[in-house]
Amino acid sequence: MKKMRGRVEAPVAELPNMNFLRRNRENDNSRGLRGLRSKTNRPWKTKHRKMYWKPMPFSARREIDAATDRGCRHFPYPAKHIFTNGAPMLWPYKDLLCISQLTAAEILYVFQVARRFAEINTRPVKKVPTLKGKSVILFFVEPSTRTKTSFDIAGKRLSADTYSLAASSSSLRKGENLKDSALTLQAMHPDALVLRHHQSGASEFLARRLSCSVINAGDGWHAHPTQALLDGFTLSEAWGDDMAGKTVLIVGDIAHSRVARSDVLLFTALGARVRICAPRTLLPAGVRQWPVEVFSNLTEACKGVDAVICLRLQLERQKAGLLPDLREYARTYGLGARHLNKANPGVLVMHPGPMNRGVEIDAALADAENSLILDQVSAGVATRMALLFLFLTRKDAADQGDAQSGQAESRQPQSSLLQED
Repeated sequence: MKKMRGRVEAPVAELPNMNFLRRNRENDNSRGLRGLRSKTNRPWKTKHRKMYWKPMPFSARREIDAATDRGCRHFPYPAKHIFTNGAPMLWPYKDLLCISQLTAAEILYVFQVARRFAEINTRPVKKVPTLKGKSVILFFVEPSTRTKTSFDIAGKRLSADTYSLAASSSSLRKGENLKDSALTLQAMHPDALVLRHHQSGASEFLARRLSCSVINAGDGWHAHPTQALLDGFTLSEAWGDDMAGKTVLIVGDIAHSRVARSDVLLFTALGARVRICAPRTLLPAGVRQWPVEVFSNLTEACKGVDAVICLRLQLERQKAGLLPDLREYARTYGLGARHLNKANPGVLVMHPGPMNRGVEIDAALADAENSLILDQVSAGVATRMALLFLFLTRKDAADQGDAQSGQAESRQPQSSLLQED
């Protein structure tokens, strides 16, 4: 009885689409249920059947359908359905190594999926069974707070099993190389491996050797694609998906920043103009070939910009003395209110973190109304939920797509980093 009553009194947001109940009720006479109800001596059963077979009001069915569309039982669009100019195509990638492998349409699709998952993060119960039965290993050779925690939360909110592994607690401390450690993890049959490593190209190295999906969570100075995606998603929530005509300034330690390299690729792909500003000693070699405007004066760089992204000073990566001292850097390149007076009205301020207040950015500016720093943290969870969904359901969608068109693997990524053996 309790089980029956619990089924009837379940919250609407957790119920599946129950239109089939109305169809069953239409066949009551053929099943003899009406006669059974009239002759039974069990009032509770009669009461239950009346409740169970009672036609649902239209308003209740509409609420249930809306809850289902929000992803209570399933995500409304399978991973294989990516719409570009009205035509569906398969999600083509096994791994996420660099932003350059994604087209503008695919980036915007990630934003679209992230928006749907962002709604889950505002519910009282922040969990859906979308990735139930999937397993994700978080292999972080470098220290991390935001990226590691957000991947962990993203996986758990999608009901995936996540397992964290740090370099200090792995066999890397005993002399085992990265390849053997990764092959050992693959023998445990995970569905995805999220890797952060201090060596550039480490993610590509493992992607060529592992059958599971590899998601780059930062490798050396090379790339940090998930950070770029969440930065773009944060600005798309403020501006919309059309970033043509917008100007984004990236200021700080460009030479040692994987975030800067990935942000430049993403915002350029979406049509925004990108500027970078840094001391000459913190500009990378060959920066003149980048699709950016280069400045060494922060006041001049801020003129007419719509968003400013401050980068953390990468002190742990600087082997040589590239700066006289932090006080001089903060005075010359620390973002303050005087710089934003030159920017466009409504300029937005961002920082990937961790943030050194008073060095890269003024403390009051970090807490101002136009600061999106905490919005980036929230966007990071939604964006990584979207990425885990796309990559962990890709194989199932590809199998269905192969049966229909045989084109699941036909598309090659743009970046040469993804060419598999």
